Amino acid sequence: MDSSDIVVSATPPTPAQAQLGLLRDQFATVRAGGGPRLVALTGPAGIGKTTVLKAFMRELLADDAKTRPRVGYGTAGHAGDDYATVRWALRSLLENEQRRGRAAVRRTAEVMLTVAPEWLGVVPAIGNLLKAVAITVDAVRRSGQLASLPLADQLIELILKMADDRPVVLLLDDLHWADTNTAGLLFDVGRAVWEASARILVVVAYRSTGRVNNYPISRTVRSLVRYLPTTVAAMGLVGFFAVFLLFQRNIVEGIAGTGLKG
Repeated sequence: MDSSDIVVSATPPTPAQAQLGLLRDQFATVRAGGGPRLVALTGPAGIGKTTVLKAFMRELLADDAKTRPRVGYGTAGHAGDDYATVRWALRSLLENEQRRGRAAVRRTAEVMLTVAPEWLGVVPAIGNLLKAVAITVDAVRRSGQLASLPLADQLIELILKMADDRPVVLLLDDLHWADTNTAGLLFDVGRAVWEASARILVVVAYRSTGRVNNYPISRTVRSLVRYLPTTVAAMGLVGFFAVFLLFQRNIVEGIAGTGLKG
């Protein structure tokens, strides 16, 4: 290779642009049937993780309403609120489906009532939305049709069911606040969607400062590497320059290629 083979960008991408490009590539793989993916965005507070997640959601929602994925964004907010990130992500997903039309949100709400009624019952401030589609949790409770599965199993069934006809994208932010129960729930979801080969992209974001290795979500990401194609992308500052670091591990495919079993 000589110097003529080297292409240098006049304006290198910013860390946020690089992470957006990564998310686009991972979603393209999921949409094409390449199996589920997990992406972990890490970095210090204020570096732009939330901006990246929200920009990515806007891009997905700008797609054709008939083919765009079901997408939800949720944030942990603060410590001590069990499953807050997941609950807010489900609310966001329902709101985004409502923008597709009454039939779309009604179908999603009916799926939730069928396989994950307890989750629908705890989605924040969703009463007005459900009234708009004439669905209430109380009505289903009175009918005796509530599912009896544990919360984790209900969520797994819900995500897999929603991914039947369109990809599902869950954007889960501020997970450095997430407790052990939430991190454990996400581990169960990650293993289940891999076993089902579902078209699902899960993106988690958390701070890389402080005792990052002791965060429950950090342990979950490290554990899921054994089961789910996982990309860890980190932004940070070195001197006056923003740097983008990418660490990708595809342990499942690596093991398959060597004939070994995990």
